[in-house]
Amino acid sequence: MTLSEIAEIRAGHAFRGAITPSQDAENRVIQIRDVDQQSGVAWAGLERCTLAGRKEPDWLQAGDIVFQARGRKNFAVCLMEMPFDRVVSTQHFFVIRVHDERFSSAFIAWQLNQVGAKRHFDLNTPDVNTRHITLATLSATPVVFTDQATQQQLHQLVTLARKEQLLFETLMKTRQQQMAVIASQILRMGTV
Repeated sequence: MTLSEIAEIRAGHAFRGAITPSQDAENRVIQIRDVDQQSGVAWAGLERCTLAGRKEPDWLQAGDIVFQARGRKNFAVCLMEMPFDRVVSTQHFFVIRVHDERFSSAFIAWQLNQVGAKRHFDLNTPDVNTRHITLATLSATPVVFTDQATQQQLHQLVTLARKEQLLFETLMKTRQQQMAVIASQILRMGTV
């Protein structure tokens, strides 16, 4: 089965030109710099902006998946929660909304980040420096089904692994700061 058989896939919001920040705006936009595969969306750093156009934007919803389609790093992040009501993503992302109730969004995002999907993208995308996964390629991505209990267990495992990764990164940063302080003290004493 393919991704397009179980989900609606659309491009992110098309901005005409640069995004103009506006502190008074209620709208927020997810840009490439705001998303990381390990930590998800940095919600606090989202740019506020005014959206032009006559048509009401298709706002992101909890459970949507944003897929970074441009660049060498192509990955999916499931938006488990939406801290703001009026959020769009840029056109650098595809937004995937799973409509087949047999599949959880977190499970589909996980599959899109696995070797099988990466191989599919590599085989169906020209080898250029600024790779762009097309809608057709993403739509044709094979997906597999497993029971709800397994999907839930997998989601819990991914969540724990993500927390461990963030904890490890925090520990490493703390250790580097400690080493910098020790080095500073030793080098200062050595010059006196």
